[in-house]
Amino acid sequence: MDSESAVSAGPNCARVVRRHREYYFKEADIVFRVEDVLFRVHRYFFTRESPYFRFKLPHPGGEGTSDSNPLVLEDTLAIDFECFLWVFYNPKFSIYDATIDNWISILKLSGRWGFAEVKALAVRKLEELQIPPLQKIVTYRTYSVNPSLLQGAYAALTLRDEPLTIEEGRQLGLETALKISHARQIMRTPDLRGRKLTDHRDNTYALLRETFQLSFPDVGVEDASSALKEKEDQGPAPPRPPPPCAFFSSYESICAYNHALQTSVSNPIRHHRSPQYPLQIGTRSSPSALMTKVKIRQGQ
Repeated sequence: MDSESAVSAGPNCARVVRRHREYYFKEADIVFRVEDVLFRVHRYFFTRESPYFRFKLPHPGGEGTSDSNPLVLEDTLAIDFECFLWVFYNPKFSIYDATIDNWISILKLSGRWGFAEVKALAVRKLEELQIPPLQKIVTYRTYSVNPSLLQGAYAALTLRDEPLTIEEGRQLGLETALKISHARQIMRTPDLRGRKLTDHRDNTYALLRETFQLSFPDVGVEDASSALKEKEDQGPAPPRPPPPCAFFSSYESICAYNHALQTSVSNPIRHHRSPQYPLQIGTRSSPSALMTKVKIRQGQ
């Protein structure tokens, strides 16, 4: 029977499945079923590193010993498992050349099953690739990668001219979107001498490390260096209203606040209203006037 032949997977898989065209080795000793695909591979790679599989893999006669009695991997895509197996069966030995999506698949499964070395390899390779900042933040946070590697991605979103969109805010989550919006406003607000935090790279990174609680200051900043240089070369920015101290209930309210900043005049103590987002900004006359309260009144 060739590798593309359809086979019956027995009572544990009451449907017709096929053997994978590449990762089905007749001499191997463990059979996995992922979706409708059978993989027959060597259990050594799984028991060597993964505590999950050292406990999960069967004794003789148990699940995984034959095509009719495979070990089913739930909540796993066949294409992801194929990428994961490629790490062990890569014909080019130490040359691991794959796409961002492939490495993310490897990162996902290695983290789920406790393959520490494979996960470290995936992170190293992802760090060598140019990943869009938003995708990098979402991916690393989802799969528990060292957050200090995100300093460059946070800087890129904080220093770019365009504010976060509603969709980007939804992907980042409310807390992260709030932190980025807060950092963006701080960096764009001159002090009493007209200086901005973006005028000095060390100050920019210090703010990012404090805002996002990053422990290793020199990791993951390369992809933001060009954005920082561009900001350093620009002249002083016009004064902006200080960042809000109010807690927003949704990312839409953050966008409303950013919209008000775009349409406001230079005097931050005046009351401003936007036709699209009715907004009132009020400040106190005490020295603590840097803290503002923002009230969003939709539909009024």
